[in-house]
Amino acid sequence: MTRTGNPVKMAKSGDYLRLGEVEAYGEAPGTTWKLLSETGGRQTYAIVFRIGDEIATGLLAFARAHDVRAAHFTGLGAAREVKVAWYDLDRKEYKVIAIDGTVEILSLVGNIARSASGIVVHSHLVVGGEDGRAMGGHLLHALVHPTLEVMLTVEPSTLVKVYDDSTGLALFDLSRSTP
Repeated sequence: MTRTGNPVKMAKSGDYLRLGEVEAYGEAPGTTWKLLSETGGRQTYAIVFRIGDEIATGLLAFARAHDVRAAHFTGLGAAREVKVAWYDLDRKEYKVIAIDGTVEILSLVGNIARSASGIVVHSHLVVGGEDGRAMGGHLLHALVHPTLEVMLTVEPSTLVKVYDDSTGLALFDLSRSTP
């Protein structure tokens, strides 16, 4: 499929995206954060997203603002205009799954690391609809509706991801990571 513009924005349910096409788009102007604690170089933040903030964009903005080299996070709230993806190992591509309507964010989990191209935010999202049905996958895009609360811990180390030919994914390379 030939696309112009952001591939995630243009993708519809059932489309496939390569790893290099998975990039955040949107804005997160209402996102705020506060440092809650700092011990032994480890920092824990509360991050609050407001209605309309795009989740992947906000997480990446936080990571850039704080020069994050290794972190993990969890979150819950609600969203709309959700796109997640399922990774097809045989194709080495992500299959896009668009989720209609407003949904509860049952679980947002992920990590932040570094790669040759810069900061990498890797997030998975599980959402529930009004019928109680749950869906999830790799987070591509979601607009907060009305809020998202994230707890994020920055580690005093660097995690490095490198492209793995056998999977087609960027994976942790612990031999290049530093404590």
